[in-house]
Amino acid sequence: PDIRRKHVAALLDIRGLHNTAARQEILAVARDLELSEGGALSPPRDRAFFSDISVPRPPFCLGLPLFLGRLPLSRVARPGLACLPRLGPLSPSRPPTQR
Repeated sequence: PDIRRKHVAALLDIRGLHNTAARQEILAVARDLELSEGGALSPPRDRAFFSDISVPRPPFCLGLPLFLGRLPLSRVARPGLACLPRLGPLSPSRPPTQR
């Protein structure tokens, strides 16, 4: 694929890495590859180019109940209370526990 430094920078912007050391390191690698390849980056097919970028897991958010009018305003004003962090993926070899 045609991966240029500006494409990598745009993906990092979308990802939220604006002014971090990780961004500068990634862009330095992109710059080095761009200079060595003559303009267009072509990473080896046996190595994923973005494999070293950690991706945070989105929180698991519960839907608010229909009886929203009965909830105190402090609970409604802070929707973060309805979100829980994900602990990790379920292992396919381990069935979910039954209660």
